[in-house]
Amino acid sequence: MGFFQSLYELAVPGAKQRRLAKEALVAYKAQKRSENHGEFSLPDYKPICGKAPIGTHVVPLTWGFFPCECWTTKVSSNGHVVCVSMNGGKAGTDADAQYQAVRPSFFPNEPAVMRITDQRTEDGQNIYIFGHFPQVIPDEAIRTQLAIDKQDGSLKPTDNSYTLGRAHTKYSEYMSPDGRRWIFLDADPFGHRPPTSRNINRWDSSFPVDVITTGEIYPVEVLPVEWTKNEATGEFIACKCLFSGLKFDKNAIYEGDFEQTTLYRHLNDVFAKELQQVQNEVRTQEKTAISAKHPAPRTLSASTLTQGGKMDMQMKKMQDIGQHRTLTPVKKSRTGRGHKSKRTASR
Repeated sequence: MGFFQSLYELAVPGAKQRRLAKEALVAYKAQKRSENHGEFSLPDYKPICGKAPIGTHVVPLTWGFFPCECWTTKVSSNGHVVCVSMNGGKAGTDADAQYQAVRPSFFPNEPAVMRITDQRTEDGQNIYIFGHFPQVIPDEAIRTQLAIDKQDGSLKPTDNSYTLGRAHTKYSEYMSPDGRRWIFLDADPFGHRPPTSRNINRWDSSFPVDVITTGEIYPVEVLPVEWTKNEATGEFIACKCLFSGLKFDKNAIYEGDFEQTTLYRHLNDVFAKELQQVQNEVRTQEKTAISAKHPAPRTLSASTLTQGGKMDMQMKKMQDIGQHRTLTPVKKSRTGRGHKSKRTASR
C-alpha cells in the first residue's frame, strides 16, 4: 500500500475496511481457482518475472507490442490491472485496454494431466507439452512455398480454427503436404492503421519479418504449447504469451474478481477448446484406426435370430424322431426270401 493510499484511508471513513474486504475477496477467489482444477486463468505477477520468455511472434500481428506486457489477475490499489513487461517491470493498466498479451495458466485436472504429451528439462526447469496453438511465422522461403501451395490447392483445410485479434476473428487451419499446420493471419500491429507498416527489428532481432504491414496476410504455424510449472502451487504457466488484442474486461476499472471478466470467459469458453483441437483430432483418428483393425463382433438382427430359432427347432424335432424310430428286422426264409404277411399267405 502506498503513502497516498494511507492518507486516503485516514481521511475517508470506511476506506480501509473496503480495501481489506476487497483483498479478502480476491484471496478467496484465488484459492477457489486453485481448487477448481481445469479452469484457465492468468498467473500472478510474481512467478512471471524472470521465469520464462513472454514474447511471441504472434503478438505484434494482433495488436500487441514489444517489449510486450502481459496481463495478470492482480488488481492495483486504484483499480487497474497489474501487467508485467519482459524485463519484469510492473505497471497498472485500464482493464479495457487491448494491447497487452495473454500468458494463460491453469491448475490441471486429471484429463489435462493425461493429455500432457511430452516433458523435458531445460536449464533446470521442467517444460511440459500440452495442446496446440498458432505461434511462429516462418522464414521467407517457407512463406513463398505456402503461398504457392495455397494457390494450387495443396493446402488441405482441417476442421480446426483459432480466434485471434481485436475483432475476435476465427482463422481456419490448413495442413501443408509435409503435415505441418497453419493459419493465415491478417496483420493488425499495435498503433497503426492501413496502409502504414511497422518495423519491429528493434524489439526482436530473431523475428523473420523486418516490417509488419497492416492488412497483409502472414502464415502462422500451429505448434505444441510449452508450459512451465510453479512447483510451489502446482500451477502450469505458458512459457510464452499466446495472443493479444483482447480486452481484459469491458470496463476500465477492475474489481479484482477475475471470474467475472471478459478475458476469463474467453479463456475457458474459447481458448480452452481451441487449445485441445489437434489432440482431440488425433485421439479420434487413433480410435478409428483401432476400430478398423479390431472390428466389433457381428450382431444378428431380430429377423435373423427368429429364422435361426425356427431352424434350430426343426433340427431338434428331426433328431428326436430319429432317436425314437425302431426298425423291425426282416426274417429270411430258407430260400433266402423274406416271409410274406399273413394276409398274403392265406391267398
